[in-house]
Amino acid sequence: MVAVSVLIAVGWALRWCLLVLLGLLILLPFLFFPTDLSLRLHSDLSAPDWEDQFAGTARWLVRFRWGWAVMAGELAGENLRLTRLEFRILGFRPDLRPLLRQPSRQARPARRTSKRKRRKRFGFDLGLLVAILQECGRFMKRIMTAMGFRFQGEITYGFADPALTGWVEAIRWAAGNPVPIRMQADFQRPCLVGWALAEGRLYGYQVIGAILRSFGNPVIRHRLFGQIRFRPLQYLVTRVILRGG
Repeated sequence: MVAVSVLIAVGWALRWCLLVLLGLLILLPFLFFPTDLSLRLHSDLSAPDWEDQFAGTARWLVRFRWGWAVMAGELAGENLRLTRLEFRILGFRPDLRPLLRQPSRQARPARRTSKRKRRKRFGFDLGLLVAILQECGRFMKRIMTAMGFRFQGEITYGFADPALTGWVEAIRWAAGNPVPIRMQADFQRPCLVGWALAEGRLYGYQVIGAILRSFGNPVIRHRLFGQIRFRPLQYLVTRVILRGG
């Protein structure tokens, strides 16, 4: 009887070990395969006078590649319109042209909800909302730092109000020009003329680290994980994993 129990325990242990190994094999590519991102912009938008409309086009291109060649995609457009959408998985290209079409919108009947459900749906914690907004900005900053973006370009810009252009120039020079792109202000006309290129590389473990650091915020940590009743699990999540991340 004892031998049977030992065999059953060994079988369960081997099963869990195999599941953990399988999970690691699936997770490792997402953690350590690089994601290359490239952003390109070519613009010749300008207006002859302050009250005239913009003429010209702004062409943009976004390319990403994951795992050196496992997954890749490309988005291109003019102004605010998407003109090309391509996606490849191991060299195969699924047809994504239906995504470029604008679906027809049908009117949906209005749903009636009681006042009690309405209050429950729109209730929120102001402190939690502020903490989430702060951590969103910090998360984007961490991701930008981790990607190590390389910038190139020359851009001439101008707003319809020359005073606004002057304010932007003052802020840009006071900030020390954090983006190494040659920018020149045009106080004679509203315009956006030039080109810009940004390239970077990101790994999955860097994203997970940035997420864990965001969950390390005391307000978010207490709201999401402070209600865990099982004390060892609460200690493991709040003290070991989050503070260690």
